[in-house]
Amino acid sequence: MVHPYDGFNMLKEKNYIPAFKQLKGTLLDRIKEMEPDTKFQSVRALRKEFNTSQATVDKALYELESEGFIWKEPGKGTFVADRKISETEKKGAIALIIPQINISSFFADIAQGAENKIFELGYQMVLCSSFEDTRREKEYIKRLLQNNTEGIVYVSSTSEPDSYLHLDEIASQIPLAVVDVALKNFNCDYVTTDDEAGAYEATNHLINKGRKKIAILTVSRDTSTMVKRFEGYKKALLENGMPLGKKLMINPYHCDFANGYESVKKALDSNFGADALFCASDNLAAGALQALYERNIKIPEEFSIIGYGDLNPSNPYNLPLSTVAQPAMEMGKKAIELLNEKFEKKRPVSSCKEVILPTKLKIKQT
Repeated sequence: MVHPYDGFNMLKEKNYIPAFKQLKGTLLDRIKEMEPDTKFQSVRALRKEFNTSQATVDKALYELESEGFIWKEPGKGTFVADRKISETEKKGAIALIIPQINISSFFADIAQGAENKIFELGYQMVLCSSFEDTRREKEYIKRLLQNNTEGIVYVSSTSEPDSYLHLDEIASQIPLAVVDVALKNFNCDYVTTDDEAGAYEATNHLINKGRKKIAILTVSRDTSTMVKRFEGYKKALLENGMPLGKKLMINPYHCDFANGYESVKKALDSNFGADALFCASDNLAAGALQALYERNIKIPEEFSIIGYGDLNPSNPYNLPLSTVAQPAMEMGKKAIELLNEKFEKKRPVSSCKEVILPTKLKIKQT
């Protein structure tokens, strides 16, 4: 197991991680390169090398001794413990920061996939609900890094760069994997699905069903997932010589039922002329279904609709919704596997790796 602070040569003052934890990580890397029973540096030597207090050194050495990496002999000094002992040390926790587990089956499935892999590897799981609140996330991260947290999986539904500067600050210090929405210019691992291919397949299906004017319902914010889904939709239309008019682009601000309903209701009022709708989210699609149902538009006879995510959102009329399914459990599992590569020193903490998983079109009513 690699300690998350691999590569630290000195203690950083402006850091979420306590000084003794930083020192512990650096000393642990040093110990793992030494032979058992080799004499280790004295407290005085460590204080001088790292320009830190005796309390910081004492606390770091106390934890290393408690975890079986070193042993002390009164009057003789500190020694490196037998490697067999150090291999049995208790593993720490992996934290999952998620918007809110009960608002979407997608987030719940990511958490389940992550938990299964965490259990298999012998770690503990800490689940944190962020509610998309930056202050709450910062406090969670501060607490996590003060305890025995080995890595963090971060799941979000937005990708506004200024909201995640606190994550960038820790990404080179502790293994971090981001799931679904990509954070631009960010030093971390990343697990997502092929959003462009999923949207392309869904739009092509509508075209093959004989639909002539296919609209898109997607939020206006510049998130990586929504951008890719729009590109897939556009690519399918252009390849088939289909219109890509302004009236066919419906852009609510929020990705939820209410915004989907109001946006499609407004589009219907303006006679936008579409006979099919690709929705970049199932939550938007559920709202769109209600707006179409209230206008007595028959689905799928008169109008076709496909969502995205396989979230199984409820709608007042229990209308079946075709969708592009994302393998959420596999996404959670892959994120933990990426962290574990760093724990086992297969890759440096500062390295970045991207995993893109395939989607699957699930047709229920079109």
